[in-house]
Amino acid sequence: MFRKAQPNEQTMTTEPEQTAQDIKASHDSVDLINQIVADDQHNDEIHYTVDRNVRHLRNCLTLPHIMDNATTEDKIAFADAATLGEDWVG
Repeated sequence: MFRKAQPNEQTMTTEPEQTAQDIKASHDSVDLINQIVADDQHNDEIHYTVDRNVRHLRNCLTLPHIMDNATTEDKIAFADAATLGEDWVG
């Protein structure tokens, strides 16, 4: 059974495989946002999907294990897609 970490507990380091998976997941969000914006189809479900992926990217841009291991190009792609998605949803 898992328990929620307490605010003063030291967090575990992230394994390299998990970091690579997290960076790949961020690129998946970039690709999805770019595809949805290119298709330019609007409905509540699509807006929710874009918003969820924007929040994912914004969160990833605050995580040390991603920021310490992603390339500059990765970080730019994450930030640009998040901004694009925010602008598109409105």
